[in-house]
Amino acid sequence: MNKITDSDICEVIDFINIFLYNIPGREEVDRIRLLDENSICNIHLAGIITCVKNASSDDILDELNLEYVRLFSQPSDFRTIPVASYHLCENKTMVSQLTSELKELYLEKNFILDKNFVFKEDHIVPILTFVKFIDTDMLDDYTEKYVKSWVPEFAEFP
Repeated sequence: MNKITDSDICEVIDFINIFLYNIPGREEVDRIRLLDENSICNIHLAGIITCVKNASSDDILDELNLEYVRLFSQPSDFRTIPVASYHLCENKTMVSQLTSELKELYLEKNFILDKNFVFKEDHIVPILTFVKFIDTDMLDDYTEKYVKSWVPEFAEFP
């Protein structure tokens, strides 16, 4: 099995960000088709890539659109809220000290959110995007605190 590369990780993060920020289009689906599913360590993610490669673009886009609406437009279960504060804070708020903490970290590292981005700093999109820009000496601490602490459980739903 080939080792997953930083480029593969960046492609997956970009795809996830597009999905959570906008409904993806044909170009994003085609980019995922270029990935080698045999080099992906996570069996579930490799399975998704295989499904994307084996289905028509129209079928994939229809499915992604349905899932996007189901999960993020009218969530029937609040576990689908892609916000760290909600998952990590005891009182399940949408904004917390964690939001401020991330805002300060992003500013310190000159990581500026797009002016059209309507969510807070602890939304999954900037959290995952920042992984691509973070210094390697900070990567383990950052991913432990802001990614591994809630994203795996979030990703398992449903």
